Amino acid sequence: MKILSKEYVYEYGKDSEEIGYDIVYGTHVIMDTDIPYTGIVYSKYNDGDMASYCFYKDGYEDGDQVEFYGNGKVRSWNNFRRDMGKDEAREFYENGILKCMGKYDGDVCLEYKIWDENGNLIDEKKEPTGDDIRRMNKLIEKSEWLVI
Repeated sequence: MKILSKEYVYEYGKDSEEIGYDIVYGTHVIMDTDIPYTGIVYSKYNDGDMASYCFYKDGYEDGDQVEFYGNGKVRSWNNFRRDMGKDEAREFYENGILKCMGKYDGDVCLEYKIWDENGNLIDEKKEPTGDDIRRMNKLIEKSEWLVI
């Protein structure tokens, strides 16, 4: 997990207000165009501090998405695969301690771990359930027509 500096994101990214959403194709586009956006998109809190950033490729979330607390510490980190949902996710307490992490196939959670604010493991899922596998298969069947 690599976190980009605020300076880097502001220099090479675009403010979320410069990016629109094409409801026909379901892609993020450069505002007032139909051109799918590739690059970093960020949002700011009212005080100007960075609230989040995310990578896009051809209009789809593809890569890291990072959210921050108002104090600048990481709130969450997610890795997306071209609009197919999360691949991996981590969430942190405001004190910086890891709260939870999970691995996903699309939007189906395959495994996870959850810790308390002192870093003690309090819950864990080691493998997908039968319901998870059925849900993944339905998502695969439903998405076969998609061209990616």
